Amino acid sequence: MQRETHTMKNPSLALPQAVSGRFNEIDLLRAVACIMVVAFHYLYRGALDGWSPAAEPSWLAGWSRYGYLGVHLFFIISGFVIFLSVRRATPREFVASRVSRLYPAFWVAVLLTWAVVQGFDVQALKVSFVDMLVNLTMVPHWFELPFVDGAYWSLAVEIQFYILVWLALKFRLMAHAEWLLAAWLAIAGINALRPMYPLQLWLAAQWAPLFCVGACAYLIRMHGLSKGRLALLSASYLLALYYAVKGSGVSPATHNPWVIAAFITTFVGIFVLMAFQKISLRKFSGVTLAGALTYPVYLLHEYIGYVALSGLKLAGWGFLPGLFVVCAGLLLGAWLLHRLVERPLGPRLRAALSTPRAARVHTE
Repeated sequence: MQRETHTMKNPSLALPQAVSGRFNEIDLLRAVACIMVVAFHYLYRGALDGWSPAAEPSWLAGWSRYGYLGVHLFFIISGFVIFLSVRRATPREFVASRVSRLYPAFWVAVLLTWAVVQGFDVQALKVSFVDMLVNLTMVPHWFELPFVDGAYWSLAVEIQFYILVWLALKFRLMAHAEWLLAAWLAIAGINALRPMYPLQLWLAAQWAPLFCVGACAYLIRMHGLSKGRLALLSASYLLALYYAVKGSGVSPATHNPWVIAAFITTFVGIFVLMAFQKISLRKFSGVTLAGALTYPVYLLHEYIGYVALSGLKLAGWGFLPGLFVVCAGLLLGAWLLHRLVERPLGPRLRAALSTPRAARVHTE
Protein backbone atom coordinates (compact mmCIF):
# COMPACT_ATOMS: atom_id res chain seq x y z
CA MET A 1 0.00 0.00 0.00
CA GLN A 2 2.15 2.80 -1.26
CA ARG A 3 1.49 6.46 -0.90
CA GLU A 4 0.02 8.04 -4.03
CA THR A 5 2.57 9.64 -6.34
CA HIS A 6 1.20 13.18 -6.05
CA THR A 7 1.79 13.37 -2.28
CA MET A 8 4.65 15.65 -1.40
CA LYS A 9 7.85 14.10 -0.05
CA ASN A 10 7.60 16.00 3.22
CA PRO A 11 4.29 14.99 4.87
CA SER A 12 4.37 17.98 7.20
CA LEU A 13 4.30 20.30 4.16
CA ALA A 14 1.44 18.35 2.60
CA LEU A 15 -0.62 18.54 5.76
CA PRO A 16 -3.69 20.77 5.45
CA GLN A 17 -3.77 23.54 8.02
CA ALA A 18 -6.96 22.18 9.59
CA VAL A 19 -5.18 18.96 10.50
CA SER A 20 -2.45 20.80 12.37
CA GLY A 21 -4.96 22.50 14.66
CA ARG A 22 -7.97 21.47 16.72
CA PHE A 23 -10.93 19.72 15.12
CA ASN A 24 -13.96 21.48 16.57
CA GLU A 25 -16.24 18.91 14.96
CA ILE A 26 -14.50 16.24 17.03
CA ASP A 27 -15.56 18.05 20.22
CA LEU A 28 -19.15 18.08 18.96
CA LEU A 29 -19.02 14.39 18.06
CA ARG A 30 -17.62 13.56 21.50
CA ALA A 31 -20.54 15.38 23.09
CA VAL A 32 -23.04 13.53 20.88
CA ALA A 33 -21.47 10.17 21.75
CA CYS A 34 -21.53 11.00 25.45
CA ILE A 35 -25.18 12.06 25.38
CA MET A 36 -26.05 8.80 23.61
CA VAL A 37 -24.32 6.70 26.27
CA VAL A 38 -25.80 8.63 29.21
CA ALA A 39 -29.29 8.33 27.69
CA PHE A 40 -28.76 4.60 27.17
CA HIS A 41 -27.87 4.05 30.82
CA TYR A 42 -30.40 6.38 32.43
CA LEU A 43 -33.36 5.67 30.17
CA TYR A 44 -32.88 2.03 29.24
CA ARG A 45 -30.07 -0.11 30.66
CA GLY A 46 -30.36 0.94 34.32
CA ALA A 47 -34.02 -0.03 34.55
CA LEU A 48 -33.48 -3.18 32.47
CA ASP A 49 -30.95 -4.44 35.01
CA GLY A 50 -32.98 -3.24 38.00
CA TRP A 51 -30.42 -0.63 39.08
CA SER A 52 -32.53 2.50 38.54
CA PRO A 53 -36.20 3.42 38.05
CA ALA A 54 -37.91 2.87 34.70
CA ALA A 55 -38.12 5.81 32.34
CA GLU A 56 -41.38 7.73 32.24
CA PRO A 57 -42.86 8.11 29.68
CA SER A 58 -41.95 4.64 28.49
CA TRP A 59 -41.20 5.69 24.91
CA LEU A 60 -37.95 7.21 26.19
CA ALA A 61 -36.58 3.71 26.70
CA GLY A 62 -37.36 2.74 23.11
CA TRP A 63 -35.64 5.86 21.82
CA SER A 64 -32.54 5.42 23.96
CA ARG A 65 -31.95 1.68 23.55
CA TYR A 66 -29.50 2.40 20.72
CA GLY A 67 -27.48 4.84 22.80
CA TYR A 68 -24.80 2.23 23.50
CA LEU A 69 -23.63 2.87 19.93
CA GLY A 70 -22.16 6.09 21.23
CA VAL A 71 -19.22 3.95 22.38
CA HIS A 72 -18.72 2.90 18.76
CA LEU A 73 -18.52 6.56 17.83
CA PHE A 74 -16.01 7.15 20.62
CA PHE A 75 -13.75 4.43 19.19
CA ILE A 76 -13.90 5.93 15.69
CA ILE A 77 -13.02 9.33 17.15
CA SER A 78 -10.12 7.77 19.03
CA GLY A 79 -8.69 6.19 15.87
CA PHE A 80 -8.69 9.59 14.15
CA VAL A 81 -7.37 11.60 17.09
CA ILE A 82 -4.63 9.17 18.12
CA PHE A 83 -3.21 8.99 14.60
CA LEU A 84 -3.25 12.78 14.55
CA SER A 85 -1.52 13.03 17.94
CA VAL A 86 1.35 10.60 17.14
CA ARG A 87 2.43 12.36 13.96
CA ARG A 88 5.62 13.65 15.53
CA ALA A 89 5.49 11.98 18.96
CA THR A 90 8.13 9.78 20.54
CA PRO A 91 7.00 6.67 22.47
CA ARG A 92 7.65 8.50 25.76
CA GLU A 93 5.68 11.55 24.65
CA PHE A 94 2.79 9.37 23.55
CA VAL A 95 2.66 7.60 26.92
CA ALA A 96 2.89 10.92 28.74
CA SER A 97 0.05 12.43 26.70
CA ARG A 98 -2.27 9.45 27.22
CA VAL A 99 -1.55 8.91 30.92
CA SER A 100 -1.91 12.61 31.73
CA ARG A 101 -5.12 12.80 29.70
CA LEU A 102 -6.85 9.75 31.14
CA TYR A 103 -5.62 8.91 34.61
CA PRO A 104 -5.94 11.95 36.94
CA ALA A 105 -9.70 12.34 36.45
CA PHE A 106 -10.11 8.56 36.30
CA TRP A 107 -8.45 7.98 39.68
CA VAL A 108 -10.75 10.52 41.34
CA ALA A 109 -13.83 9.11 39.59
CA VAL A 110 -12.99 5.55 40.66
CA LEU A 111 -12.68 6.64 44.30
CA LEU A 112 -15.89 8.68 44.15
CA THR A 113 -17.90 5.94 42.45
CA TRP A 114 -16.68 3.28 44.87
CA ALA A 115 -17.42 5.52 47.88
CA VAL A 116 -20.95 6.35 46.68
CA VAL A 117 -21.83 2.71 45.99
CA GLN A 118 -20.38 1.63 49.33
CA GLY A 119 -21.97 4.53 51.20
CA PHE A 120 -25.45 3.77 49.89
CA ASP A 121 -24.86 0.03 50.26
CA VAL A 122 -25.89 -0.92 46.72
CA GLN A 123 -25.05 -4.61 46.87
CA ALA A 124 -25.48 -5.31 43.14
CA LEU A 125 -22.88 -2.68 42.22
CA LYS A 126 -20.32 -3.23 44.97
CA VAL A 127 -16.74 -4.33 44.50
CA SER A 128 -14.20 -4.95 47.25
CA PHE A 129 -11.58 -2.45 48.39
CA VAL A 130 -8.84 -4.53 46.77
CA ASP A 131 -10.79 -4.69 43.51
CA MET A 132 -11.14 -0.92 43.64
CA LEU A 133 -7.39 -0.49 44.02
CA VAL A 134 -6.75 -2.74 41.02
CA ASN A 135 -9.30 -0.68 39.07
CA LEU A 136 -6.97 2.30 39.40
CA THR A 137 -4.84 0.63 36.70
CA MET A 138 -7.82 0.95 34.30
CA VAL A 139 -7.32 -2.70 33.29
CA PRO A 140 -8.85 -4.86 36.06
CA HIS A 141 -10.04 -7.31 33.39
CA TRP A 142 -6.40 -8.37 32.97
CA PHE A 143 -6.73 -9.81 36.48
CA GLU A 144 -10.27 -11.11 35.91
CA LEU A 145 -11.72 -8.57 38.34
CA PRO A 146 -14.92 -6.51 37.95
CA PHE A 147 -14.97 -2.85 37.01
CA VAL A 148 -15.87 -0.28 39.68
CA ASP A 149 -18.25 1.22 37.12
CA GLY A 150 -19.70 -0.68 34.18
CA ALA A 151 -18.89 2.14 31.74
CA TYR A 152 -15.15 1.72 32.35
CA TRP A 153 -14.88 -1.35 30.12
CA SER A 154 -14.52 0.93 27.10
CA LEU A 155 -11.54 2.69 28.69
CA ALA A 156 -9.84 -0.70 28.98
CA VAL A 157 -10.37 -1.21 25.24
CA GLU A 158 -8.82 2.21 24.62
CA ILE A 159 -5.78 1.17 26.66
CA GLN A 160 -5.35 -1.91 24.43
CA PHE A 161 -5.41 0.36 21.38
CA TYR A 162 -2.85 2.69 22.95
CA ILE A 163 -0.54 -0.21 23.71
CA LEU A 164 -0.62 -1.27 20.07
CA VAL A 165 0.12 2.28 18.94
CA TRP A 166 2.95 2.55 21.46
CA LEU A 167 4.49 -0.67 20.14
CA ALA A 168 4.30 0.72 16.60
CA LEU A 169 6.08 3.87 17.76
CA LYS A 170 8.62 1.93 19.81
CA PHE A 171 9.65 -0.22 16.87
CA ARG A 172 9.37 2.65 14.36
CA LEU A 173 6.58 1.04 12.39
CA MET A 174 4.25 4.02 12.03
CA ALA A 175 5.67 4.68 8.56
CA HIS A 176 3.97 1.40 7.64
CA ALA A 177 0.69 2.32 9.35
CA GLU A 178 -1.46 1.12 6.46
CA TRP A 179 0.06 -2.35 6.58
CA LEU A 180 -0.41 -2.43 10.36
CA LEU A 181 -4.06 -1.48 9.96
CA ALA A 182 -4.48 -4.16 7.28
CA ALA A 183 -3.00 -6.79 9.61
CA TRP A 184 -5.25 -5.65 12.46
CA LEU A 185 -8.30 -5.86 10.22
CA ALA A 186 -7.25 -9.34 9.10
CA ILE A 187 -7.14 -10.39 12.76
CA ALA A 188 -10.57 -8.83 13.26
CA GLY A 189 -11.85 -10.79 10.25
CA ILE A 190 -10.49 -14.06 11.62
CA ASN A 191 -12.06 -13.30 14.98
CA ALA A 192 -15.39 -12.59 13.28
CA LEU A 193 -15.34 -16.07 11.74
CA ARG A 194 -14.13 -17.75 14.90
CA PRO A 195 -14.24 -15.58 18.03
CA MET A 196 -11.19 -16.11 20.23
CA TYR A 197 -10.92 -14.55 23.66
CA PRO A 198 -7.16 -13.83 23.50
CA LEU A 199 -7.63 -11.85 20.28
CA GLN A 200 -10.49 -9.89 21.80
CA LEU A 201 -8.65 -9.25 25.07
CA TRP A 202 -5.14 -8.39 23.91
CA LEU A 203 -5.74 -7.12 20.36
CA ALA A 204 -9.23 -5.61 20.78
CA ALA A 205 -10.18 -7.53 17.63
CA GLN A 206 -13.91 -6.90 18.00
CA TRP A 207 -13.36 -3.14 18.11
CA ALA A 208 -10.45 -2.87 15.66
CA PRO A 209 -12.65 -1.94 12.65
CA LEU A 210 -13.96 1.14 14.46
CA PHE A 211 -10.51 2.41 15.37
CA CYS A 212 -9.43 1.68 11.80
CA VAL A 213 -12.28 3.76 10.37
CA GLY A 214 -10.99 6.78 12.27
CA ALA A 215 -7.36 6.05 11.39
CA CYS A 216 -8.17 5.66 7.69
CA ALA A 217 -10.14 8.91 7.71
CA TYR A 218 -7.09 10.64 9.17
CA LEU A 219 -4.73 9.11 6.60
CA ILE A 220 -7.00 10.20 3.75
CA ARG A 221 -7.31 13.68 5.24
CA MET A 222 -3.53 13.96 5.54
CA HIS A 223 -2.27 12.20 2.42
CA GLY A 224 -5.25 12.02 0.10
CA LEU A 225 -7.16 9.06 -1.30
CA SER A 226 -5.44 5.98 -2.68
CA LYS A 227 -6.65 2.51 -3.64
CA GLY A 228 -5.05 1.06 -0.53
CA ARG A 229 -6.71 3.54 1.83
CA LEU A 230 -10.05 3.10 0.10
CA ALA A 231 -9.75 -0.68 0.51
CA LEU A 232 -8.83 -0.28 4.19
CA LEU A 233 -11.72 2.08 4.84
CA SER A 234 -14.19 -0.21 3.04
CA ALA A 235 -13.01 -3.28 4.95
CA SER A 236 -13.17 -1.35 8.23
CA TYR A 237 -16.73 -0.26 7.53
CA LEU A 238 -17.94 -3.72 6.54
CA LEU A 239 -16.33 -5.38 9.57
CA ALA A 240 -17.67 -2.66 11.86
CA LEU A 241 -21.15 -3.34 10.47
CA TYR A 242 -20.76 -7.06 11.00
CA TYR A 243 -19.65 -6.75 14.60
CA ALA A 244 -22.32 -4.15 15.42
CA VAL A 245 -25.16 -6.17 13.91
CA LYS A 246 -24.09 -9.80 14.32
CA GLY A 247 -21.29 -9.84 16.86
CA SER A 248 -22.63 -7.52 19.54
CA GLY A 249 -24.91 -9.99 21.28
CA VAL A 250 -27.97 -7.71 21.11
CA SER A 251 -31.23 -9.39 20.21
CA PRO A 252 -33.07 -8.58 16.96
CA ALA A 253 -36.22 -8.73 19.08
CA THR A 254 -35.18 -5.58 20.95
CA HIS A 255 -32.76 -3.90 18.53
CA ASN A 256 -33.56 -3.52 14.85
CA PRO A 257 -30.45 -4.51 12.82
CA TRP A 258 -31.29 -1.89 10.20
CA VAL A 259 -31.28 0.86 12.81
CA ILE A 260 -27.91 -0.33 14.12
CA ALA A 261 -26.55 -0.40 10.57
CA ALA A 262 -27.90 3.11 9.97
CA PHE A 263 -26.06 4.46 13.02
CA ILE A 264 -22.76 2.84 12.02
CA THR A 265 -23.14 4.04 8.43
CA THR A 266 -23.86 7.57 9.63
CA PHE A 267 -20.79 7.59 11.87
CA VAL A 268 -18.56 6.34 9.06
CA GLY A 269 -20.13 8.78 6.63
CA ILE A 270 -19.35 11.72 8.91
CA PHE A 271 -15.69 10.74 9.06
CA VAL A 272 -15.55 10.25 5.30
CA LEU A 273 -16.81 13.80 4.92
CA MET A 274 -14.20 14.97 7.40
CA ALA A 275 -11.51 13.07 5.50
CA PHE A 276 -12.38 14.98 2.32
CA GLN A 277 -12.79 18.28 4.19
CA LYS A 278 -16.47 18.51 3.29
CA ILE A 279 -17.57 19.46 6.80
CA SER A 280 -16.00 21.90 9.20
CA LEU A 281 -17.11 23.57 12.39
CA ARG A 282 -15.93 26.96 13.54
CA LYS A 283 -14.62 27.24 17.06
CA PHE A 284 -17.00 28.52 19.70
CA SER A 285 -16.92 28.18 23.46
CA GLY A 286 -19.98 25.96 23.84
CA VAL A 287 -18.57 23.15 21.70
CA THR A 288 -15.11 23.47 23.25
CA LEU A 289 -16.56 23.21 26.76
CA ALA A 290 -18.75 20.27 25.72
CA GLY A 291 -15.69 18.46 24.39
CA ALA A 292 -13.78 19.18 27.61
CA LEU A 293 -16.57 17.88 29.85
CA THR A 294 -17.26 14.72 27.86
CA TYR A 295 -14.65 12.57 29.60
CA PRO A 296 -15.55 13.67 33.17
CA VAL A 297 -19.25 13.13 32.43
CA TYR A 298 -18.50 9.66 31.09
CA LEU A 299 -16.47 8.79 34.18
CA LEU A 300 -19.08 9.92 36.69
CA HIS A 301 -22.41 9.17 35.09
CA GLU A 302 -23.35 5.50 35.34
CA TYR A 303 -23.28 4.02 38.86
CA ILE A 304 -23.43 7.36 40.66
CA GLY A 305 -26.36 8.26 38.41
CA TYR A 306 -28.15 5.01 39.20
CA VAL A 307 -27.79 5.63 42.93
CA ALA A 308 -29.04 9.21 42.60
CA LEU A 309 -32.02 8.32 40.37
CA SER A 310 -33.06 5.51 42.73
CA GLY A 311 -32.68 7.74 45.78
CA LEU A 312 -34.84 10.49 44.29
CA LYS A 313 -37.46 7.92 43.29
CA LEU A 314 -37.62 6.65 46.86
CA ALA A 315 -37.95 10.24 48.06
CA GLY A 316 -41.08 10.64 45.93
CA TRP A 317 -39.65 12.49 42.94
CA GLY A 318 -41.10 11.89 39.51
CA PHE A 319 -38.77 10.39 36.93
CA LEU A 320 -38.33 13.44 34.71
CA PRO A 321 -37.70 15.94 37.56
CA GLY A 322 -35.30 13.46 39.12
CA LEU A 323 -33.54 12.96 35.78
CA PHE A 324 -33.15 16.73 35.39
CA VAL A 325 -31.63 17.08 38.86
CA VAL A 326 -29.26 14.15 38.31
CA CYS A 327 -28.09 15.48 34.93
CA ALA A 328 -27.57 18.96 36.38
CA GLY A 329 -25.55 17.48 39.23
CA LEU A 330 -23.59 15.36 36.77
CA LEU A 331 -22.63 18.41 34.71
CA LEU A 332 -21.58 20.28 37.84
CA GLY A 333 -19.52 17.33 39.05
CA ALA A 334 -17.92 16.97 35.62
CA TRP A 335 -17.04 20.67 35.53
CA LEU A 336 -15.45 20.46 38.99
CA LEU A 337 -13.51 17.36 37.99
CA HIS A 338 -12.27 19.15 34.89
CA ARG A 339 -11.31 22.39 36.66
CA LEU A 340 -9.93 20.97 39.90
CA VAL A 341 -8.28 17.77 38.66
CA GLU A 342 -7.77 17.60 34.90
CA ARG A 343 -6.58 21.15 34.27
CA PRO A 344 -4.07 21.48 37.14
CA LEU A 345 -2.79 17.89 37.32
CA GLY A 346 -2.82 16.81 33.67
CA PRO A 347 -0.10 19.21 32.44
CA ARG A 348 2.10 18.52 35.49
CA LEU A 349 1.86 14.78 35.04
CA ARG A 350 2.57 15.09 31.34
CA ALA A 351 5.64 17.23 31.96
CA ALA A 352 6.93 14.79 34.58
CA LEU A 353 6.47 11.77 32.33
CA SER A 354 7.82 13.48 29.21
CA THR A 355 11.14 14.37 30.83
CA PRO A 356 13.65 11.54 31.42
CA ARG A 357 14.47 11.03 35.10
CA ALA A 358 18.15 11.95 34.60
CA ALA A 359 17.15 15.28 33.09
CA ARG A 360 14.76 16.00 35.96
CA VAL A 361 17.45 15.28 38.53
CA HIS A 362 19.89 17.54 36.68
CA THR A 363 17.47 20.47 36.68
CA GLU A 364 16.48 20.16 40.33
